[in-house]
Amino acid sequence: CLGSEFGKTIAIEGTIVDDTDTLSKAQLGKKLIEVDRVDGVKLTNPVVVELSVFSFTDIEIPIRGTRVRFRGYETGGFSGIPMEAFNDIPSVATSKFHFHCRFQITKLLDLKEAEQVSGGNGG
Repeated sequence: CLGSEFGKTIAIEGTIVDDTDTLSKAQLGKKLIEVDRVDGVKLTNPVVVELSVFSFTDIEIPIRGTRVRFRGYETGGFSGIPMEAFNDIPSVATSKFHFHCRFQITKLLDLKEAEQVSGGNGG
């Protein structure tokens, strides 16, 4: 989703958003960021990605509308139920079977650290 390999450590920059910004029930209550820079390079189209934080760290995701920079890596998994499964099980309300991306935060960066990670490529 972010144009990098899964598991590769990268720096992202963007604005914290929530489900009121995305109008998606699937993102209800999730911590989200609208990423507009990856490793200092401005994205043509910003990408909304779910954020994850290791439970054993003291990293806190700032409030909606806050501009932030994180270091971490992209990961993901499948969600939803494939339509063919309803041939065998009762139909239920669910999201379509799809892959979703998630960004695992390893560090909250300030501007100076973000520039060092990205090599100062201001985009």
